Amino acid sequence: MFRSISLSLFCAVIMSTTALAGNPLPFGMQDDFEDGSLQGWTSKATLTNEPGGPAGSLRYLKITSDSNVAPGHLGAHNMAQWGGAWWNGEATMSYAANDVTALAMDLNNMGDTDLALRVMVTTQYSGRWVSTNPLNLGSGSDWQHVIFSLAESDLTQVQGTGSWLGGMDNVVRWAIRHDPIGPDGPENSPSIDATLGIDNITAVPEPATMTLLLCGAGLLVRRKRN
Repeated sequence: MFRSISLSLFCAVIMSTTALAGNPLPFGMQDDFEDGSLQGWTSKATLTNEPGGPAGSLRYLKITSDSNVAPGHLGAHNMAQWGGAWWNGEATMSYAANDVTALAMDLNNMGDTDLALRVMVTTQYSGRWVSTNPLNLGSGSDWQHVIFSLAESDLTQVQGTGSWLGGMDNVVRWAIRHDPIGPDGPENSPSIDATLGIDNITAVPEPATMTLLLCGAGLLVRRKRN
């Protein structure tokens, strides 16, 4: 009887925890801007889809900020496919479900000012998490392939409470922005005249998960050949 009750309670806890998680972020999730749209990215800065990009690309997203036009922040965020507005009944995204531990992308600082870039992840239950250390991108950098880690050890919780895992299970949106002072909240990003090109934004699973995926693909190919 005791074992039956304990098992029932255990199952109830597991089910309730699972119910709190958002939809799994798909493997290989990528924004390449080849369709000519902004692909759900928004900002108070100016966003345009432009021809060009890194090698192999035809189009990219350009972010332009003007220090004379309030608030003058350089950055952009996406909730359309990288998260979800839970207050509107939309499901959030679980990055933890598929072990997404980093965001890879191509960046180009097209302006005359050096940039200190961080990602900021907004979650439903655990506030906001920001890159502890910035990625420094010099002016006129040309296209550079970079990776922002989402590991707990590489992020700082700047707003709210709750666990990192609880946050990665319920991502509302994430942003990339110029933040030389932080890590800090969204209101503390300085005004700046800057232009940033961004392309091929990709969800990256942890190496162990990628190895399993490759092994699974290899087994599938062997079965087909046999």
